[in-house]
Amino acid sequence: MEWMDFIGIGINRNEFGTELLQVLKDNCYPNLYLKLTEGSRMDPEIEKGVNHLSKHKDLEVVQYDLQDETVFTSNNLSQDLIKPFIDQGDSLFLKYLEQIQIYLPNRYYLVFGFEWYEADRIRFISLKGSDLTDYFSKNNGWNLMLYSIENDEFYPDLDVPLIIEVDNSQEA
Repeated sequence: MEWMDFIGIGINRNEFGTELLQVLKDNCYPNLYLKLTEGSRMDPEIEKGVNHLSKHKDLEVVQYDLQDETVFTSNNLSQDLIKPFIDQGDSLFLKYLEQIQIYLPNRYYLVFGFEWYEADRIRFISLKGSDLTDYFSKNNGWNLMLYSIENDEFYPDLDVPLIIEVDNSQEA
């Protein structure tokens, strides 16, 4: 079964324009692709949730992937985000966010999901931009990790989307 993860950035429509979109594209490193969600093919199991968020928070949401422009999943990016947790180096996506932070507005949203329908409840947290790497080094990616006592193993729960409201204001 192929995971159809969705990872994106949501930016208020009043602050999102062609200049910012170009900056987001220009700063992508090799194999990081950006797709506008509006008008593009999105996994139907997440589309309604992303559109619901976009409508109620007045956001333009762009999706990221680490493979190529024709694939409509962020699964490879989900794997990149667990690197800090398992001590296998830095996440390229988190480095990208650090690189573009000077261009991003004071508040933006990181959007993570696998299955997400309009009426679903989600996890919503607020972090300073400077705390993102710390968050991902303490958590195994964006999904919930559930523990089985019987098997002494952790299992990902992909059914609860995560929205991180990022405070990107400059700290004094």
